[in-house]
Amino acid sequence: MLLTFVKMGSDTGTSFYDGYTNHSAFTGLQELIWIILFVSFSVKTPLIPVHIWLPLAHSDANVSGSIILASIVLKLALYGFIRILIAIFFFATMRLTPFFLGLCSMSVVYSSFTTIRQFDLKVLVAYSSIAHMASSLLGTFSDTIYGLVGSIIFGLAHGFVSPGLFIIVGAVLYDRCGSRIINYYRGLNGLLPFLGLLFLILVFGNMGVPLTGNFMGEFLSLLGAYQQNMFIASIGALSIILSAVYSIFMYNRVTSGSLSPYIHTIPDIFRKEYYILAPLILLTIILGIYPGFISGDIEFGLSNFLLIGGIPIKSSSVNNKLNIKCDICKNLVIQLVTNLSKMAQGIFTNKIKKRKVSNYIFEIMNRK
Repeated sequence: MLLTFVKMGSDTGTSFYDGYTNHSAFTGLQELIWIILFVSFSVKTPLIPVHIWLPLAHSDANVSGSIILASIVLKLALYGFIRILIAIFFFATMRLTPFFLGLCSMSVVYSSFTTIRQFDLKVLVAYSSIAHMASSLLGTFSDTIYGLVGSIIFGLAHGFVSPGLFIIVGAVLYDRCGSRIINYYRGLNGLLPFLGLLFLILVFGNMGVPLTGNFMGEFLSLLGAYQQNMFIASIGALSIILSAVYSIFMYNRVTSGSLSPYIHTIPDIFRKEYYILAPLILLTIILGIYPGFISGDIEFGLSNFLLIGGIPIKSSSVNNKLNIKCDICKNLVIQLVTNLSKMAQGIFTNKIKKRKVSNYIFEIMNRK
């Protein structure tokens, strides 16, 4: 990635972002540069088949490292895809988008099936992060405003839910029992009821249940991917079913049934742990109920990253589509203005009529 940026700087004569977007010195090498940066960002995301490092890093890292990795580091790749690949190399992105969407759908299915068979709790949450980030990238490359907004919301929601799960798995259960193996736990709802409730809410968020930010982000991402390619969106939609399978399966094995013979009397969640988990759960629910406080501020900025919108495209068919879209927008604006003028005129006439009636009544009262 660094060598690619050095090459771009030597071709353009600048290292500023605006110089890359306004310069056409590397138009002939866009596909090659795009593929190199794509591999770099795919490792950071990660996508299949360059994903092996993430489960190992989560299993070996402490809780704080897992939280930073899940909430911040993985989202840098999302930023790189939007800010660099789509914004700078838009011609290469248009040509290579089907390949990218196919790889994302494969990552969703493969990582979801791999998550089902995991027995380590931290590794299970790590593999679920791979599936969720791949679903988010389906909306990123959908070339629709709701797909882009959905990918950002999904990334934010994942940054709230996944650290909460890592805190419960690594900071609560592991500190109390000394193990992350799922078969070690059973029947925790009877012993730790309040922890089981918080764990259930975070599992619902990981599944993408309605009224959570994951649901809004995943729904908008898949909706945008459906507009791009219906077949790939259908494959990506399997994540809805598979995420419910591995999340419920994990929660039932850990919390349901009779108490495990390996677990004795352990305390429920402490106050400091509750103060850490409560904001994450609250933000996840707020993002699912009212995502407008995020989407309203980013929609205009993300509209600049649409591939068909203000970008000079040489293809005549795409130009025809762009002209058709512009004519439709003009007609819609004209209809909207005329309807608003009619509404304003009607409101004004109604006010005049009301004033005439009130003046007439006032005159009658004065006569009396």
